[in-house]
Amino acid sequence: MGALSACTQIPVAPDHHACTDIYRAAEYRAAHSYLPYTPIAGAAFLRVDRQLASQIPRASTPELRLQWLRWANAMANEALALGAPSCIDPLLQHLANDKRAWQKLVARATVPAEYRTSLRALGLYPVTRLAFLAGVNRELAHTAEEQAAFSDDAMAWQLFAPASGAGWHTSPVLEGVNGVAWSSLFDRWAPQFALPSGSGAANLPGSLVRTGEGQLRFDGRDPRVYVYPSLGWFNGRQTLQLNYQIWFLERPAQGPLDFLSGTLDGLHWRVHLTMGGEPIAFDAMHTCGCWYQLYPAAGYVALAPESFWQEPHYVGPIQALSAGPRLYLSADTHRLLAVRPSAPPQAAVSMPMTPVQWASGGVVGPLTADAIHYWSIFNRAGRVPESLRSERFFFWPMGVPAAGSHRAPGHHAVAFTGRRHFDDPAILDELIQAPGR
Repeated sequence: MGALSACTQIPVAPDHHACTDIYRAAEYRAAHSYLPYTPIAGAAFLRVDRQLASQIPRASTPELRLQWLRWANAMANEALALGAPSCIDPLLQHLANDKRAWQKLVARATVPAEYRTSLRALGLYPVTRLAFLAGVNRELAHTAEEQAAFSDDAMAWQLFAPASGAGWHTSPVLEGVNGVAWSSLFDRWAPQFALPSGSGAANLPGSLVRTGEGQLRFDGRDPRVYVYPSLGWFNGRQTLQLNYQIWFLERPAQGPLDFLSGTLDGLHWRVHLTMGGEPIAFDAMHTCGCWYQLYPAAGYVALAPESFWQEPHYVGPIQALSAGPRLYLSADTHRLLAVRPSAPPQAAVSMPMTPVQWASGGVVGPLTADAIHYWSIFNRAGRVPESLRSERFFFWPMGVPAAGSHRAPGHHAVAFTGRRHFDDPAILDELIQAPGR
């Protein structure tokens, strides 16, 4: 089956081999597909994201190790479209009490960086980064001017509003996030999207699927907001994250030398909440990882980058929001022009919220057909191959492969100079300061 050889497998007792074979067979069947979360070498029944991988040092007792293993197994079950077999819990309990096997897991439970040191070395990164940094600073100044000058009275807007709650699982959550009402949180904080009226097909959100023949298909008649929960950490405390994505058919060329244009475009809006549901910050990026923006919630203060090597980012106005905002986007480039409090729209296109993953928020549940369609658009590297951009020929010295290509959750580098991952669970510790600190 092309599985790892026995010497590289996480050691388990022979009684558990039949259980591990179930997962290895499922991995083999999906060998040519992209699957969410990162596999752990030699343990097909476990997968992690950056948040779960970061928590493995906290699993210092057999009880905490079992809790961690059950979470990693929920990610594997979701990715492989498996119901948890009856044999899995005895296997996880065995691993939680096997120090030798656990140490192997600790060494392997990592998520690779989205940066390639080899590209930076070839591209003379310490020197070339200076030119890129100058370009970043010009872009930040332009964004600040653009947002300061924005007025929603300047043109007519077409509104797109997420519909509430349809399709949410009510399955039990894993230990650590019991009692989190994800469905009501997603409903409360769902943003409205405003795009210039009559600006063409490139500015209509849609849905995504890859056909049985392998063709990417975008359907502008079926607009959706793709959503998923995730977890983070801020000031040593766990946080809740609400992720909302909309996708567009393309970013049309603005001229003959527009290296940023191409198939597909998308915006990702994220809400960071305390465990009590209070906002900490909001941030956004395009689904290629570009144009990262941060908006602190009321009472929080943005921090300047501490490292000489770290790229600065745009910090927008403090947002005193109690519900989802209205996001104004530009035509064709889909730049975020303004964040404003939402209001009941006179008329809006309703978009169902379509969950694409669960275990990242501690929820146990199978992937729906819509979620499987979403993941099908990505190749095994976590990128949409049709979305390649010409900018990759210029940006590769910054170490980001295929810069400008649109990516799956978990694969977004949001800085060209320095390093910053969108799914870094502690990203807010670097970017904002809590009240009274």
